[in-house]
Amino acid sequence: NWCIKNNKKVYVFSPCQEYSAIGPSGFKGSPCSINDIYSCVEWHEWHGFDIILAGINERRIAEKINPALRLRNPDYQEIPMGLEFKPSKLFTCYNNRPSEHRHKLIDELAKHDLLNKGIVTYRHYMEIMPIEHPDATPPLETFNYYNGDPKLIDEEDFVLHIGNYNCHNYPKSYFKGAIDIVTESRYEPGEYYMSEKTNKPLLAKKPFLVLGPQGYHKWLQETKGIEMYDEIFDYGFDDEPLLEHRIEGIVQNIRLLDGKELDYILKITNTKCEKNLCAYQTISHDGDTTHINMLNFLNTLELNDLSFVNHPDEFTSGVVTHHGRCHRRKRRALWSQRKIVP
Repeated sequence: NWCIKNNKKVYVFSPCQEYSAIGPSGFKGSPCSINDIYSCVEWHEWHGFDIILAGINERRIAEKINPALRLRNPDYQEIPMGLEFKPSKLFTCYNNRPSEHRHKLIDELAKHDLLNKGIVTYRHYMEIMPIEHPDATPPLETFNYYNGDPKLIDEEDFVLHIGNYNCHNYPKSYFKGAIDIVTESRYEPGEYYMSEKTNKPLLAKKPFLVLGPQGYHKWLQETKGIEMYDEIFDYGFDDEPLLEHRIEGIVQNIRLLDGKELDYILKITNTKCEKNLCAYQTISHDGDTTHINMLNFLNTLELNDLSFVNHPDEFTSGVVTHHGRCHRRKRRALWSQRKIVP
């Protein structure tokens, strides 16, 4: 209301619009633009998190090949890549924040007796939620097939955001699985967003499937240069509009790979894993989806507090990002001028 009364506008830069926003019809899930919902809001697609992810990849690749860089990082974590690790399980599937798509995927894996074939976690929902919400329905009663065995937790000391662990760290058990089943942050129609969850197998050169919105793998290929691992996966499920059907398709892929030689799975996909990481790094540095479009748009506005003319190193202040830290914006803008191919 304040913006409308004062003839002001809010510019929103984010990877996607939330599908569950209440639209003009008054119903959640209306397939409409936030620009239509709020006259004072103008949304622009911007995948700025790619700058962070590609920067992390660059650092970790450099540390892997340069012992001197490893010594400078007190939080250095050794990351086996591709053919370097020897899996003992078919897959990994790590889940933190409770969500409908994660819940249903775990139950479908339990239905087909696949939980013991991989490493599956859901610690926050199974252990933390009952403490935070003691009056809620007990977790086990919300599943149709999962009966509590095996326990859905990873290492006891691996708790995100506590100690040295953050969302970019790898659990120690991560490299015990040949394939990663990623449950992305978003999964509703049109919510295309690549988080650290998908970046982890990409950097580790590990084949993966993603439970995300309809057409997610096609979107990865078209916008991030990440080709599909069709040597081992059938992606027919990717275009299924129903979440349940996409889950069934992912689980069916796991069922078909059950019993295959794990080293063979890594070997047959290794070349494409290498290519996909290189393609993602290159595309992220080119900047078309990470910052150039946003900065070009901002340059067309008359903003008194924005110091930006023609070069990213002048983009130093005046714009509030997700973290709201000017020095980070400066650093990322300067970083984006370089082109790194691992």
